Amino acid sequence: MKAGTRPDRPWDEEAFRILADGIRDGDSYAAIGRRLGKSEKAVRGKVFTVYLTENADKVRELMGDGKWGNGAPVPTVKQGIVLSRHEATTKRNLAALAFVLKQRAISLGWDPYWQRKMCQHWDDMEGCTAGGENCDICVDFKRMEPQFCSRCGRDFFERKQNRFCQECREARKRQAQRRWARMNDAR
Repeated sequence: MKAGTRPDRPWDEEAFRILADGIRDGDSYAAIGRRLGKSEKAVRGKVFTVYLTENADKVRELMGDGKWGNGAPVPTVKQGIVLSRHEATTKRNLAALAFVLKQRAISLGWDPYWQRKMCQHWDDMEGCTAGGENCDICVDFKRMEPQFCSRCGRDFFERKQNRFCQECREARKRQAQRRWARMNDAR
């Protein structure tokens, strides 16, 4: 350690008091950092994490005469993801929560847009692939075209183009598995 420097001090109550007083007095972040034994970047980061801005005038206005953290705005979900130390974990947790909520709505039978079951542009996970927000006023509705099964000869409805209906595809798969077992003498 160089002579005249002090070790990096933790962010304790005293450090936050010094930070709040420095911002109220109009000191620069570099001067506040020297008093705390921290870099200007560390001070700016701490200010942004709490007040969502580095502008000292805005922080002074939000903080008023209170302690550090008073008047801090509540971050939005997007800001919360950016501020998180574990951004990937936060995104993964939010995606899992969205999936669970969607599955719960489906299990409760909540279906505000019954037309989606007939629309070619609907995807169960992504929603409307045509970019529509409301099925009731959708101008991109396209009814699914009936398809003809080449194996059993009946009509079926699916969004993807297929030669065989779902039942025939499963039957062909079982038939192929039985044939493989016979040819390879698997018991």
